[in-house]
Amino acid sequence: MIKGEHKTEEEEGSPEEDEYWSSKSYGYYNTSLSLPDDAKVEDIKADIKNGVLNVVIPRTEKPKKDVQEISVE
Repeated sequence: MIKGEHKTEEEEGSPEEDEYWSSKSYGYYNTSLSLPDDAKVEDIKADIKNGVLNVVIPRTEKPKKDVQEISVE
């Protein structure tokens, strides 16, 4: 589960001045995702930069299937 929230408050001027305003914003979100069966759960990493969440989910390597070339006549 990924959860987050954001809060911002802005004010300009002062109550004593003729022009004064304030703004407040609040938001909350959550999301969930299913992990692949071959995910290495203990190695999952996440970071956030400039408001962007980056989640890295490493996976185990699946054995490569034998590929056999067949000639067509």
